[in-house]
Amino acid sequence: MGPRQQINQVSSYLDLSPLYGSSEEIAKTLRSGEDGLLNTQRKNLPMASPKYESCRSANKAFPCFFSGDSRVNENPGLTLMHVLFLREHNLIATELKRLNPHWNDEKLYQEARKIVIAELQHITYNEFLPVILGEHALDK
Repeated sequence: MGPRQQINQVSSYLDLSPLYGSSEEIAKTLRSGEDGLLNTQRKNLPMASPKYESCRSANKAFPCFFSGDSRVNENPGLTLMHVLFLREHNLIATELKRLNPHWNDEKLYQEARKIVIAELQHITYNEFLPVILGEHALDK
């Protein structure tokens, strides 16, 4: 069959690139620049998308979101997962700031990012895949 072909711009790794972005430019846009936090809008939601042409919502009260994955607005499930991991990142960054007040924004962001990615990997390998593939398939 030949080598695997990447059919989209999302990373094939379990690195939460849908949340953090796959490029330095997008990653910088998603960050608040303070205390290792990700940008949010009201009520701890992802920031609104500046690209209205890709937004399917005509209702200005419910803006489309901007994230590391342009598909965030296509499916409520994707949006929900993005919101959950965004809030988890900011919660962890806030706690790391409390425990390590001497850490700068970059250190807080990277450490919170590592922890949240590890949580996703743990959930995937220890909870999701055993249900989908079965315990015996994972042992092989």
